[in-house]
Amino acid sequence: MEEDENNGFTESSVILNVALFNGMHVERQEKFVRIFAFEGDFLVHLAIKLSNSNAADDLYKAIMDRCNASNSK
Repeated sequence: MEEDENNGFTESSVILNVALFNGMHVERQEKFVRIFAFEGDFLVHLAIKLSNSNAADDLYKAIMDRCNASNSK
């Protein structure tokens, strides 16, 4: 994880090493984004906790945009 100070906020970069696909189950709850994804042949449940609900909204939208984009290719 890489952290940079930017205008008093700490930004973190995290690599999510799972395939995103159209129809993927993604939920947004308070400060969490929950997804069901495949790691190899196994279905796993991932709960990603963010610092605030705005960050959770941003991550949810980014994941959903990417899932929807995978359908148009």
